[in-house]
Amino acid sequence: MIQIKLKNVNNPDKWITIKDGNNSVHIRGYLYYKHKLLKGNELANFIQKLAFDEILRILKDVNGFFAVIKKKENKLIAVVDRLRSIPLFYGLEGKNFYLSDDPHWILERIADKSCDMKSQKEFLATGYVTGSDTLYKNIKQIQAGEVLLFTDNANTNVNIETKRYYKYIKQSDFTENFDILLEALDDRVNNVFERLIKVLDGRPVVIPLSGGYDSRLIAVMMKEFNYENVICFSYGRPGNTESKISQQVARNLGYRWEFVPYSNKSWHNWYYSKEMQHYMLFGGGFSSVPHIQDWPAVWELKKNDRIPENSIFIPGHSADFIAGSHITNIYKIYGKVYGEEKLLKTIVNYHYNLYKWPKRDFLVFRDKILSFLSSGEWDIETFEGLANFFEYWDWQERQAKFIVNSVRVYEFWGYDWLIPLWDNELMDFFIKVPLEYRLNKKLYDTYVKNKYGKFTSGNQQIILGYKSMMIRYLKRLLYMLFLDKSVRRFYIKNNHMFKKFLYKKEYYNHPLGWYGIIELDEFKKVYTGRENINTFLSRKYLNELNSISNIKEI
Repeated sequence: MIQIKLKNVNNPDKWITIKDGNNSVHIRGYLYYKHKLLKGNELANFIQKLAFDEILRILKDVNGFFAVIKKKENKLIAVVDRLRSIPLFYGLEGKNFYLSDDPHWILERIADKSCDMKSQKEFLATGYVTGSDTLYKNIKQIQAGEVLLFTDNANTNVNIETKRYYKYIKQSDFTENFDILLEALDDRVNNVFERLIKVLDGRPVVIPLSGGYDSRLIAVMMKEFNYENVICFSYGRPGNTESKISQQVARNLGYRWEFVPYSNKSWHNWYYSKEMQHYMLFGGGFSSVPHIQDWPAVWELKKNDRIPENSIFIPGHSADFIAGSHITNIYKIYGKVYGEEKLLKTIVNYHYNLYKWPKRDFLVFRDKILSFLSSGEWDIETFEGLANFFEYWDWQERQAKFIVNSVRVYEFWGYDWLIPLWDNELMDFFIKVPLEYRLNKKLYDTYVKNKYGKFTSGNQQIILGYKSMMIRYLKRLLYMLFLDKSVRRFYIKNNHMFKKFLYKKEYYNHPLGWYGIIELDEFKKVYTGRENINTFLSRKYLNELNSISNIKEI
């Protein structure tokens, strides 16, 4: 028996459903197919006319952000886009198959509510659960670029099959030189924003404008396309570097700029509100730490009528990743290393780092990564091959489950969102850019600086941006130095004055002020210099779910 339940807090009309007796089609989002924009009822009718095998065939040619479900008699097909931007979860108990965008609904209907202890350990280390797993053994998730097929045969067992229609894998490199690739990138970006403007249809745009290049590119392109209905905003402690850059960029482009001040005290009030309690359950999906960074900013903008109700949020996720930022980091830290052990070390050190886990947990993490590695043919005996796998893993796990999950903030407060820098055309372009142009994001950063330079008479803000980047790099370098056991033992365990300085500086001076959600005594017990806010949020989230009873011992 197939049961489908779809809901979206504060946005009950976002799913379009067409029913025909016992058959149904459910769609959310939009897609481009053969250069035609399909959304709403038009998209639902289009899917209704397609057979299951036809849906599978067209997926490689569609672009957009969507989730599609079609049920016909005893069969069902469910699809998420390349990013899992609209998550779908499923569970099977006996012959009862449950599918929903709300895993809580599935948990209420299955008898075996056993927690997955391996997934919980992984969640504490990364802030998300990898693969198709969730924090519960009998609830799974459809992964990025994946199709689920379910069949209930009366005379046989039910069958669940998942297929990949897309994988973020480098196949070949462009042979063109740097200048030609800059021009080609400009063509791609223009195509992306032409499509975006059609989807926006004149509605107000709100850009979370940081000091980085991704959100800056969005703001610049909106200006280049003469889209004036734009509001930019930033947040944090008054005077923080990111907000200074944000304000200057908005001013240079002639866009209205809003600022929401953060402090330890205000964060304490926001975090322990009823609204946050509801959001924490809504935003995690048993698979990711709920994103909270701009949650109070959107709340304050909304309740004070500083943004229109029909606004569309356009965050800058995640051109820096596809442009090469993550492989740049591992190249700088580890050099041109390769091989299975180096790959494992790279992924674990880079992603499984929210707390100092015991050695026995490494075997859990290692096994999951190796099982993922064995699922395909990977050449990891060169740095290029290792980087290819590293990015594939990062795309499927961190990007699709943790980074993109941040759009739940906008949904919760009743707003739509779009993430144009994850457009298929940009993904397909950067996956072919040669490694030498992706290291240090050479191609991408050059492009954004050139674009932004058209709207400013000087390079002051670019320099400020680099200063901010240098500070982050120096912090990362210091962190790597403290990975040395002898140094950490001396300064962290034995030097109480240094430790006191370290935690007080972080607790009271973090530019986002968000450690106010944690009591100082609790912070002091945990913080050693390597932890961040998600170290604490992952624990708090699991406690909210009553998933584990002795979290402090893990």
